[in-house]
Amino acid sequence: MQRQTIAPSLPFPTLPIHAWLNRIGFPRSYTGKFFLVAFLANALPLLAVGVYVALYPAGLASNITFLLVLVGAVLGGLLASFALGGLLQPIYQANHTLKAYLDGGVVPAIPLSSGAADDEANALTQNLNYALAMFEAHQHQSQRDTPRDFLTGLLNRRAAQERLTHITHTMQAQPFEMCIGLFDLHTLKDINERYGYLVGDQVLWRVARTITYHLRGTDWVARWGGHELLLAIQADAEGTAHAFKRLQQEIEGTILEIGEHAIPITLKVGYTLIRAGEPLEEMAARLERV
Repeated sequence: MQRQTIAPSLPFPTLPIHAWLNRIGFPRSYTGKFFLVAFLANALPLLAVGVYVALYPAGLASNITFLLVLVGAVLGGLLASFALGGLLQPIYQANHTLKAYLDGGVVPAIPLSSGAADDEANALTQNLNYALAMFEAHQHQSQRDTPRDFLTGLLNRRAAQERLTHITHTMQAQPFEMCIGLFDLHTLKDINERYGYLVGDQVLWRVARTITYHLRGTDWVARWGGHELLLAIQADAEGTAHAFKRLQQEIEGTILEIGEHAIPITLKVGYTLIRAGEPLEEMAARLERV
């Protein structure tokens, strides 16, 4: 990939207003924070002038006093402008990270502001960290043949283990949230014994295709065991629970018709958060317990 060199931009002096508002916890959304600071930027200088006029109406007769009030209002507006600039700090950091990557392939970590996890700016930071990490992983894997499961066409267990190891190491420098879960087709043994292995293979293949169809660009799925499919999605525990429940309901709500057989599907589903730097063996053991 040809890289373009982009001239570095000078850092803009700002206040850490985004981190402050996150610690307070209000407003929770990034849009709410922006409009709050924008409102205060306009309202506070005018309010200061109004209070002064109400308390000292005769003071405006003095040109010096009026000038001081005007200067104070202007300085208040400038301070509010710096606050707005500070609120945009995550955007500046994201832009700097992309520039660094385009210039030399460097993938610096973007720090998260403390506080509300559902802030759009923090979500942007996590998504960008994750996207760069996964892009690097895909680039690394594309340099060699990616091992695939011969039946489902999914990543096999070894490829999944390599990808998980890369992700846990990357998380130590680049924070983002990701969960893995197992879709256990525990009735596959009974299906094989009752209808034959060819039918069982088709059932597994169709379940794998259903999961693959619903994947987002940041998600991936692998065949973890004989009747287990491992799904990795970029989401927190709550988002993962919702996505897995919806997917499980869709799979179990469909009766597969294979030849003359109508076969109902039931799944056991469990998931866990990936922890930064966690050894693969511990992660796999924890996943098996859920």
